[in-house]
Amino acid sequence: MTDTLPGAAGFSDAYDRMIMGREFVEFRDYYAQSRDRFRQAAELIGTLGLAPGARHLDIGGGQMALLCRDLYGFDPHAGDVVDTAARDVLSQGARFQQLDLMADEYVAEEKYDLITLLEVIEHIPMPPYVTFAKLSKILKPGGWLVLTTPNGFRIRNVLRMLANKEVLDIYKYPDAGGEALGHQHEYTLRQMDWQLREAGFEPKVLETYLSGWRGASAKARLAHVAVKPFYMFPHLRDGLICAARTPMKDPAAS
Repeated sequence: MTDTLPGAAGFSDAYDRMIMGREFVEFRDYYAQSRDRFRQAAELIGTLGLAPGARHLDIGGGQMALLCRDLYGFDPHAGDVVDTAARDVLSQGARFQQLDLMADEYVAEEKYDLITLLEVIEHIPMPPYVTFAKLSKILKPGGWLVLTTPNGFRIRNVLRMLANKEVLDIYKYPDAGGEALGHQHEYTLRQMDWQLREAGFEPKVLETYLSGWRGASAKARLAHVAVKPFYMFPHLRDGLICAARTPMKDPAAS
């Protein structure tokens, strides 16, 4: 077992080699701005006690699977509803499968030790506990779910509502063939805690954090600087980060 954390230099090197300069499922500058979020997620994963060779499924692009292989020696698997990221994932020696979180059930040849969902659950137009319960069936007993997602109380949302601007995308089911949806819902700490527990997970870490995202446009980046003083209030920070565990004993074996 290991509880080592990636050193700053080790993480930066891995991120530059495997993530930067590629598109996966986003524009390239997205990954330049997302470095700090991936670093914090990697550090959290390093505290979970997972051994080298742990079977890891990263849903939503595959970047975390590649990073954890390099940092911790995990067995990397990637899944997404579209195959946009397949070339970047497969070219670096990880496995890729199309996986639709709206499906009735998820299929896995072997169960996983770790599933990561970074900036994914907010795109799914159904209650998270439904998705989490299906994910728990492809996790080993005592397996981990690590996720990041925007904080529903983030100051950006408060300001947009004050300005009479939409906070979320149109709430809808995706079109046939795997339509990529915008943010369907954003969750607070209390909501996410309930969703995880309702699906049978025990949250071990669940907190707001600063993701490092500065905005996709010059105007958004200027606004980010202007609202920095509000981040002294934890409930207004821009993200939630979570590590939750399934029961150590498989209920089906009882």
